[in-house]
Amino acid sequence: MPIYDTRTNHGGNSFVNFVLLRSSAFIRTARKIVKKQPELAKNIQETLQLLCEDPFHPQLRTHKLKGDLKNSY
Repeated sequence: MPIYDTRTNHGGNSFVNFVLLRSSAFIRTARKIVKKQPELAKNIQETLQLLCEDPFHPQLRTHKLKGDLKNSY
């Protein structure tokens, strides 16, 4: 019986999508950034989509934290 990665099939599409909770502060800040630099809107959207699909994708450069948040990424 073959073993498969549960996050991706071999075509790169995700089987599991994570839910990204956006705080009102995040939304407010993102709107300000997009208002000042509209060219970043697509980049922000793509990054958030990538984060939902695979939070550990190398492009996101996620890493374990140290100190009080040592059990978080």
